[in-house]
Amino acid sequence: MASSNASLDSLAKAVGALSSDELPRGFGEALAERIELNRPKDRQKQLRVAVTGQKRLAELPPEQVSRIERQTAGLGFRLQGLMQAQKWLPAMPGVRGRFSSSLCHRMSVGNPRVFVKNGFRESPDTAVHILLDSSGSMTDSGLMFANAVCYAVGKALQGIPGVNLGITAFPGANRAKRGATVAPVLRHGEKLTARFPEIAYGMTPMAESLWWVMQQMCLLRENRKIILIITDGEPDSIPAAQEAFKQAQKKGFECYGLGIMCSSIATLLPHTSRVIERLPQLAPALFGLLEGVLRRMTDTCRLCRLGLLTGMPLCLGKHIEWDCGTARQCRLSRFIAR
Repeated sequence: MASSNASLDSLAKAVGALSSDELPRGFGEALAERIELNRPKDRQKQLRVAVTGQKRLAELPPEQVSRIERQTAGLGFRLQGLMQAQKWLPAMPGVRGRFSSSLCHRMSVGNPRVFVKNGFRESPDTAVHILLDSSGSMTDSGLMFANAVCYAVGKALQGIPGVNLGITAFPGANRAKRGATVAPVLRHGEKLTARFPEIAYGMTPMAESLWWVMQQMCLLRENRKIILIITDGEPDSIPAAQEAFKQAQKKGFECYGLGIMCSSIATLLPHTSRVIERLPQLAPALFGLLEGVLRRMTDTCRLCRLGLLTGMPLCLGKHIEWDCGTARQCRLSRFIAR
């Protein structure tokens, strides 16, 4: 009873307070004060929260769309073939499947693996989000080129089963609305169109855009999440962008960059970026960039995977052809040979 009276007295005192200074602090005020105390003194390291806007989009001219599809036709076919190669599983000995007369000798030693069965490996579900730089440094001609690159990449990726595509332009500001940071162009699950940003305007809030995209992609069901940045210059804050990339990698995101007639992206992503100056360069650059992304590279060659069944490496550590078509020394054979 005494505690109840004390609570009522506290409530009455709070309600009857004459000024806001006498009111008890709420959680939001305490949090704001703590954030203010921990705010970095260097403005380059400060990070603002991304604000969503609506960028004015325009349809790419039909003749430009035809030219883009004609110049990058091989990109979709090569990526599609890459995914098909990843799905196929060779015939492997087992206890179920089709009887193989060539494996009958195993029965003499009590080995029941005399059946083979072909199958398909599930292609990894992959969510790809393209961050398209539409800042003022792009200029009109640079933005047209970046839009063409983005459309070609999106067209190739969306045609691959298991790839969930999204596109966001940054900044989201235009001459009508200047405070926006990001502007969704294509949300995940939607069908790709030829509508892209019409005006190059504003700064380059790459760090804020990265954090916003990571937040959006965390809600997706795909296990693999890739962020591809198409840009022509440096971000507003290099330290903030570096920290965003660092945190993205820690959280399992794979970040890749395409520089549009500028190599500044290489300072942020030195090992996972390419620079292109003409549209025909896109197919080899993107394929070289995404080949290891869309394929889960294995550390064993074909013969060593068969050797796992017998307990010995059949390739004997020599250089042989892997599933990816390259010739390297099998790591598993080197390990077993020790």
